[in-house]
Amino acid sequence: MFPYPSGELHMGHVRVYTLSDALARFRRLQGKEVIHPMGWDAFGLPAENAAIQRAVLPDQWTEANIQSMKKQIQSLCCSFDWEREIRTCDPSYYKWTQYIFLRLHERNLVYQKEAMVNWDPVDETVLADEQIDVNGRSWRSGAKVQKKYLRQWFIRTRSFAQELLEGLRNLPHDWDEVAAIQRNWIGQCSGSFIEFDLKMDNRLMKEKLAVFTSEPEVLHGLSHINIAPISPLNKEAYYKGAAGGKVIPLKISAVSRVTQAEVPVFLNAEVDYGAMDYQNKPYLDSKLGVPSIDVADQKMAAVFGLPYCRVVGDDGRMLNSGELNGLDREEARRVMLARCKELRVGGDWTSPKLNDWCVSRQRYWGTPIPMIHCDSCGTVPAPYDQLPVVLPKLQPDQFQKGPSPLRQAAEWVKTACPRCGGPAHRETDTMDTFVDSSWYFMRYLDPNNDRLPFDPALVEPWVPVHLYIGGVEHALTHLFSARLFQYFFYRENMVSKPEPFHRFVTMGMVKGETFREQKTGQYVLAQDVEKKDGVLVTKSSGEGVTKTWEKMSKSKMNGISPQSIVDEYGVDFTRLTMLSYVAPTSDRHFEIEKAALRWMNQVWQLVVAFRKARELAGRGTTATSQSKTGLKEKEAALNDARNRCVRNVTYTFTEGFTVNAGIVQIQHLTKALKKFPPELSPMNLEYERALGDLLIMIFPTVPCMAAELWSAFSAVTTQPGFTKEPVVCQRWPQVDKEYHMPLLVTVNGHEAANIAMTGVEAEKLTMDDAIGLVKSKYAEKWQRWSSLPIISMQFKLHAGHHVELALEVEKPKKPTAQPESEEQSEKKEER
Repeated sequence: MFPYPSGELHMGHVRVYTLSDALARFRRLQGKEVIHPMGWDAFGLPAENAAIQRAVLPDQWTEANIQSMKKQIQSLCCSFDWEREIRTCDPSYYKWTQYIFLRLHERNLVYQKEAMVNWDPVDETVLADEQIDVNGRSWRSGAKVQKKYLRQWFIRTRSFAQELLEGLRNLPHDWDEVAAIQRNWIGQCSGSFIEFDLKMDNRLMKEKLAVFTSEPEVLHGLSHINIAPISPLNKEAYYKGAAGGKVIPLKISAVSRVTQAEVPVFLNAEVDYGAMDYQNKPYLDSKLGVPSIDVADQKMAAVFGLPYCRVVGDDGRMLNSGELNGLDREEARRVMLARCKELRVGGDWTSPKLNDWCVSRQRYWGTPIPMIHCDSCGTVPAPYDQLPVVLPKLQPDQFQKGPSPLRQAAEWVKTACPRCGGPAHRETDTMDTFVDSSWYFMRYLDPNNDRLPFDPALVEPWVPVHLYIGGVEHALTHLFSARLFQYFFYRENMVSKPEPFHRFVTMGMVKGETFREQKTGQYVLAQDVEKKDGVLVTKSSGEGVTKTWEKMSKSKMNGISPQSIVDEYGVDFTRLTMLSYVAPTSDRHFEIEKAALRWMNQVWQLVVAFRKARELAGRGTTATSQSKTGLKEKEAALNDARNRCVRNVTYTFTEGFTVNAGIVQIQHLTKALKKFPPELSPMNLEYERALGDLLIMIFPTVPCMAAELWSAFSAVTTQPGFTKEPVVCQRWPQVDKEYHMPLLVTVNGHEAANIAMTGVEAEKLTMDDAIGLVKSKYAEKWQRWSSLPIISMQFKLHAGHHVELALEVEKPKKPTAQPESEEQSEKKEER
């Protein structure tokens, strides 16, 4: 869990936290060690806006919000480990964010270049996209937003593209939707970016030029480089001669550190730069000119008199290419990519579609970028022993103007160059908050480490994170950046596995009843709506109103405060309402579930009646012989209900995390307990065991009620499996070994056979045993399945529930239609 501290919980928070808490409590009852932490993604623009609008410092505003939200979360009885609490705005945390940034920089995975930003000319500041209204104006000043190039810091996301793409294949099915989104976002890895130095007037420029090519092996045949009109190098100051025409020579030349060749650069609007994005802009803004393999490049070389050489012979082998001579193109490509990596000018096989990650933000309330600018040495990293680079204190009036508020802290900006000792100045950009939240889950495992972000040996048993719960909207933000960072940690031998998360629950939204005026489309509060003659209208004007279900938000006037539900109905009912009836992955229409209240009351009455009856039985009251008629059948039915409930609840909590389905099973057991003759229940061990198991199984979802009822139950129980300790100390119920636990055979995901057996038999079963059973009981089916090519065969024990033999086979091809004979055609015509 890692919320932004906005100050108030909403129902979406409650839904996520109660689910994670129910699953954490379930695992603890199973005897598992569980880390269920909580922290705060505490940097961000809202705190800075508060400084401007309310004259309150960002750290004070953030701290007040954290304390408020923490109190609200604790009121939900969530079992978070508060000793592991972290917040990204604490120097003890962002010291290590800066450390990771410097490690990335050491590996040439961080760089600075010019990039286009949204510029407010009145406030003289950079705006995020969400700070611009539909008319393209600044939310604060009202000025028309301009596009402007600024020097920004980037993380080389492209360097990880191939690894991130291939890693998606190995994720469980929980990730299918997210994997599809990320796969599309990354694109096909079909080439490499190669970086060139740039020169003008025979002097090296600060800027570099990275050009994508799917044929890096032909680099020795380069005659020129084309850039698109969208390139940041498209400036009139760089034109060689007057502007005009679609091809303009530039004063700039590009120098390859691989071949040492220097070639001219052209602004060329005639070149096809490849695929376009959703805004109809090409993903790439440059292209290599290699005349010996491209006709258009050949024509351009002829027009401008550009020299070039042939680099691929008729036999497909390289020539005029130095160390590549004589190699076939595939081998030459491998050698060239390795050489580019060695010289740190590219070489990673990547996608032309994926952009590097711009992590610069011209804001105050973020992690300072630990880089120093020196006129003599250039841009150099801050030494590790000077971390953290701590944010200076600013006053509210210092947040008003300028491209970065940190420039107002003159004493903080001034520093000494760590290389030459001369005067220098600090970087005044701060990091994108997604950098902070890309590794928080690792810090949870080692929150007090003052030597490293985390100890690799200490975190080893805990990674990857067993379960991540969140919305699919995180697919291209947090989940992507978290994977990126974990793959970097993997490269650095800081973790032994590259993926950060194992299982994933995609949470649906919480929606509220939403009312809008039919004429104006304006949102209306629920209390301002009434029904007249069966039609919804506003109370004030009588205008017609449309009712829909939409995601809860203040702007839609459909939000409900979780605290108001807790105050009126209690914490257990609030939790149960968010957990029951609807699967976690589905959208929930929030309503007060009266059925949940009735069920809670039924469970309460069962325990009260049992306690009272047990006390009466202790005074000599016994059941009549008549009530004992058919006792064995009643006990058998209750035993079956208890075993079935334990089996199914355990499975739903473990495999699909569908707590709602588990609650339904517990409600079935409640009905079975109610059917048992009340005069037999006080001294009946089967009844006592079923009731005790039910109380343990409701503890994850309604912990307060379960604790209270267990206290009453345990005072009179005589079952050897239960103790007088609180319910939190009990063990999760087990299915009887002799209870049936089937062997299910699935073919391409569909159940094809079901073989009954006991739990004892199932747990001893091997794959060979399972195949033998299927062959003997379903010989004809097995012959049909095995006649098809078997792609894979997996055997898995779902403890306490079933054993699965899963076959994946090639689907039989449909027979092709045979052409009609002449006789058939004639008969068809006659008919």
